[in-house]
Amino acid sequence: LYYLITGFLTRWIDRSDYDTMRYFNPHANIGQAELMGNKNRIVHVDTSAQNMVYLARFFSLLCGAITVFAVYQSARQFAPNIKKLPLFATGLVMFNPQFLFISTVANNDILVVMFNTVSLWLILLTIREGFDTRRSLILSVCIALGTISKLSGLVMVIIGAVMGLYVAFKRRDLRGLVILGVSMAGIWAVLGGWWYLRNITLYDELFGTNMMLTLFGGRYFTSFAEWSQTLLGEFGGVRWSYWAVFGWFNIITWKWIYTVIDLVSLVALVGFFPFLWSIRRDKPIRENVAIAGLMLTIGTISFISWTTQTTGSQGRLLFPFIAPASIFLALGLMQVKIRPLFILMPLIIF
Repeated sequence: LYYLITGFLTRWIDRSDYDTMRYFNPHANIGQAELMGNKNRIVHVDTSAQNMVYLARFFSLLCGAITVFAVYQSARQFAPNIKKLPLFATGLVMFNPQFLFISTVANNDILVVMFNTVSLWLILLTIREGFDTRRSLILSVCIALGTISKLSGLVMVIIGAVMGLYVAFKRRDLRGLVILGVSMAGIWAVLGGWWYLRNITLYDELFGTNMMLTLFGGRYFTSFAEWSQTLLGEFGGVRWSYWAVFGWFNIITWKWIYTVIDLVSLVALVGFFPFLWSIRRDKPIRENVAIAGLMLTIGTISFISWTTQTTGSQGRLLFPFIAPASIFLALGLMQVKIRPLFILMPLIIF
């Protein structure tokens, strides 16, 4: 969907010199951050066609801005009584260097991040206020468009369905559940179903992932030990690239910064468990923790599953679930009395 939209937005730009717009650097050190020089995979030449890229990047920036707004609104709905949570969680997204990077490149990641985050906001609203026909229709559109932005958008189909069943049971609202279910199925069939039908027609598979692995190469493990060792070995790269690994996975910052980020994340994790204990009698927040936690859990499992099939684990692939991750990080840090400014100011400076 991202490339369909950007193709439409840039169709009026003169692209007669497109073929001379860039050439590949045969000496690029792709995925080798420890090597000096040759960081650029592509060398760009000043042409009129480059305006297509600028316009696509502007569209990405717009998607990133909407994501930031949706994170703020999600955090507001998540725990209305915790006043500093919205700004803290939003800051962890808005000043994440890797998120800023992804929000300014021509790449389809940011579109599914936007749709998933807006969907979470609408889901939290529905849990709090009950079914609303207009909201159900908007949610269905966001979920459908997310599923043709990237496969990680499919996670929200599960989350939307679970939310609908829970709210229907909680409020005894069968009518609202039927409206949500019909709209999710119908709108997906119209907006997203064609893509999956196309995959079946062309590749004899629903998702097209086997064809992608055939073209770009997959990986296969002969034992559980090999699988676990490989994933553990790449865990550091995933952590680093969630915050700050740029280019073709070949530009990093000072290594001590990653150590500090790891320590802060560990503190947040330790603080999150006392938070869970503190809300044991607060049913509304428990509901939100459950639905956001389910989103993050399924998203992480799907990320691990994909990582076992292809090389190049990257933290940016977790960005479709950045809203619950940032909310949980903020709650954990606030539980141990760490002020938002102490975390956000270094990120801003960085």
